[in-house]
Amino acid sequence: MKFQSKSEAETRSIGRRLGKKLKRGDVVCLYGGLGSGKTTMAKGIASALGISERDVTSASF
Repeated sequence: MKFQSKSEAETRSIGRRLGKKLKRGDVVCLYGGLGSGKTTMAKGIASALGISERDVTSASF
């Protein structure tokens, strides 16, 4: 899948939509430079899985 986002809110929304499609055992790999939105995407995915976005932190910080 390929997505393009123009805002933090849109990235989070894409993450939620992706998260709703995931099944047990699925793997999602996020890669990109610092500030590219990996953590924001992960927060959206977590939200769809019932995990608080507050519990998702950036490994870079």
